Amino acid sequence: MNTLDLKLHLKIEVQLIKLMKFLYLYILLCMLPHSINCQQILLNTTVTDCSGTPSAPKGYLCNSPQTSCNSFLTFRSKPSYDNPTSIAYLLGSEASTIASINNISRNEKLPTNKTIIVPIFCSCSGNIYQHNTPYTIKKGDTYFHLVNETYQSLTTCQALKGQNYYASENIAIGAEITVPVLCACPTTKQMEKGITSLLVYTVNYGETVKSIGEAYGVDEQSILEANELQPSENRSVILFALTPILVPLRGKSCKEDPDSFYCTCSQGRLADGSCNESHGQEFPAKLVAALGNIALKYPYLISSICNQL
Repeated sequence: MNTLDLKLHLKIEVQLIKLMKFLYLYILLCMLPHSINCQQILLNTTVTDCSGTPSAPKGYLCNSPQTSCNSFLTFRSKPSYDNPTSIAYLLGSEASTIASINNISRNEKLPTNKTIIVPIFCSCSGNIYQHNTPYTIKKGDTYFHLVNETYQSLTTCQALKGQNYYASENIAIGAEITVPVLCACPTTKQMEKGITSLLVYTVNYGETVKSIGEAYGVDEQSILEANELQPSENRSVILFALTPILVPLRGKSCKEDPDSFYCTCSQGRLADGSCNESHGQEFPAKLVAALGNIALKYPYLISSICNQL
């Protein structure tokens, strides 16, 4: 190989190394949601969208340095799911823990429509937070029915379609499917404000952001921010019944009310009052922050790059 060929070879090698570094960077950027420093968008009635619309969301984005966390759901008791054991089986939780945090016995029969707090372990699956639990198809089950009736909008039709090989309707009785239950972990901004966990709450008829906040000791503004809701000057935010909304829970409140359901930490508590999470690995906080700043500074560039995948 002569000198000219050697120089050309080295030049190409240098360019390839630069290209590899660039590809590595934009893959990381595209893995993270563009709203890395933002809160979650209200899913609203999209949870029951079983169409082929690609824009319909599957769940809450993994937009936090935490790839896993303890999370909570609300479930309203009904026939077939009217005690901690049956509710735990449906949602993939622990009956004893459900009984403990709701101050009821493990096999206590609950009155219909009683709101029960259910603890779950939440983790990232791709770029979506979810908690997977198995379910056996019964007569009359469709994805729409599972979302709207059985799981009370604690999953989405698009997530069910993406997780399972069955069509939305005419699913064989006895078929085993995986239900991706909705959940989310606090974002960087929320953690800075002392929020340690998020509750996925199913809105009931007539409820408002204010009434939901009062029920859980959370100020209205925190709920609005957690769901990227902005009331107009002349009207408040309208919530649709049987749709999910995130309620942020502050660890500081545990010092004032240590008996609150979200103050129970299976792995113990850290010095700041937050739960010690020992499951899985997290993205390095500095790397996430740096990539987030790049995404904010060059949003159109990042979108353009990611769309080329």
